[in-house]
Amino acid sequence: MHDTTAYRVPLRGLLIIAILLVTSLSLGVLAWLSHSAARRVVVRQITHHLVSVVAMQKARVTHHRDQDRERLALVASRTQLRLSLAQYLKTPQRQEQERILRIIEDARRSVDGFRDIAVFSPEGALVASTASGPNQAGMMARAPLWQRGCTQTQVGIFFLEQGEERQYLAAPLHLDENLIGCVVIESDVSDYLEVTQDYTGLGETGETLLVGPGSGGDSVYLTPLRFDAQAILRQVAISDQAGGPVASPLSPALRNGVRLCRDYRAEPVLAGSAEIGSSGWLVVVKIDEAEALSPLSAIRNTQFAIVGVSLLLALLAVVVLAGAIVRPLTRLTGLVQVIAGGDLAAKAEPSRVREIDILATGFNTMTERLLGAQERLRENIERLQREIETRQAAEKTLQLENSKLESLTACVGAGLVVVSDQYTVTWANQVICELFGEVVGRPCYQAFNKREQICPDCGAQRVLEQGVALAVHEQEGQDRGGRRIWSRIIATPLRDDSGKVVSVLEVLMPITEHKQLLEEKEGLIVELREAMARVKTLSGLLPICSSCKKIRDDTGYWSQIEAYIAQHSEAQFSHGICPDCVKKLYPGLSDPE
Repeated sequence: MHDTTAYRVPLRGLLIIAILLVTSLSLGVLAWLSHSAARRVVVRQITHHLVSVVAMQKARVTHHRDQDRERLALVASRTQLRLSLAQYLKTPQRQEQERILRIIEDARRSVDGFRDIAVFSPEGALVASTASGPNQAGMMARAPLWQRGCTQTQVGIFFLEQGEERQYLAAPLHLDENLIGCVVIESDVSDYLEVTQDYTGLGETGETLLVGPGSGGDSVYLTPLRFDAQAILRQVAISDQAGGPVASPLSPALRNGVRLCRDYRAEPVLAGSAEIGSSGWLVVVKIDEAEALSPLSAIRNTQFAIVGVSLLLALLAVVVLAGAIVRPLTRLTGLVQVIAGGDLAAKAEPSRVREIDILATGFNTMTERLLGAQERLRENIERLQREIETRQAAEKTLQLENSKLESLTACVGAGLVVVSDQYTVTWANQVICELFGEVVGRPCYQAFNKREQICPDCGAQRVLEQGVALAVHEQEGQDRGGRRIWSRIIATPLRDDSGKVVSVLEVLMPITEHKQLLEEKEGLIVELREAMARVKTLSGLLPICSSCKKIRDDTGYWSQIEAYIAQHSEAQFSHGICPDCVKKLYPGLSDPE
């Protein structure tokens, strides 16, 4: 037997370890639950704050866009500008061109932030511009950016000019609902920079990102970033989940659309976003997760201290409790060893501890029952021995009866088969096994007739399904060698104690020789009938001519006698002449007498 001494642990130690584990797990679960609740509160506060900041920043950006659109509309709606442009397009004159220049120069000076204004014909030709030199050339070079403004108003077309960020405002000019040109305004973006560089309420790591569609259709940063001032108009990286709700974040929304994701620095952040109308712009407000959840650190430290103190107190309580439990159990352990040695008369002493006293009483009751159980076990063993001897005698008698049955059926040449209600052979005598081979466990129709379904006029089927008490039929089959054999089968039901038919007993009487004799007899009869059919006889009165000896048949036709006889019998004729006729017909050829 394997020695387990090295693996034994004192009960006191097991109790201490078990209770400390349960206590530790309970305290851990409580700490985790409280930390989770605190985290939810902090996250709720942060998300509410981010949502409010996003709404505020969205409102500011929307206001500046609407303001730019209003300023652009004020310039494009000047009647004198449109009249002068229409007149210039009809008859290009220097005077009209200078008038247009004065109008747009006045508009540029009246609005803070406007740097240059240019007017173009519908074909894109420059008519007048407040810009000159490189500025005018730059505006013409960047025509693909503002060309859409010649058909519909466009604001917020950002670009870089010598490291400084600016924007184009463009709108079509109409006169009497006819397109006569467009006006393009180059403006600074100080209003938008003021929004994105306002970090109020965003701590040391928070910021506002302004993202919009770039010239290539990708999303770009429209303003500098707090930690990357050179990111202006740079494409938003796929890894920057915070910068592109344009690109969907990987983490699910925490609350009110705020998500936990990574920013352009690959830092985990909490970010909220909002779209600016149908412009394709997106305002994203984010703050580093570490800074946002920093209040949780103090809560976590407090929880660690509480858990540590609780574990120390639990350890002291466990040591005292284990001693009170283990001492009485040690005495009971000694009693168990005595009982294990075979002394069932040993008794446990009562204890002042209620549970231990109940346990001691249980031990005493158990030993008394064990003594009784030993006696009953001995009696049961003797009874089982007698039953075994009786069963062995019955089995010998059954084997003898089976031998007699096998001998009897072998003498008469009859086969016995038991077929279940599923048409499976469950037993067969030696005659069947010698005739068909091993059939037990196989379907009867497959074992005896090489079929895949129940035989027609099956006696077992009639007994099982129709409830007949006796079914007799003859059946043709094949023996184990493939030879054709005939059997007369008598099927009777076998019932259980409740009278239900559970199987069928079939007696197979070989009648192959009898069938062969019948077949030979029928063959002889057929041959005899064929021979009789070939025999033809003549009988009755035959009408014959007394002169020419012709015979009249049933249809009234007169035939030569030899033809009639040949037709109505198997006789054949060969023609000759008798001596009398020779003398009569050929007298010269006849011999003299």
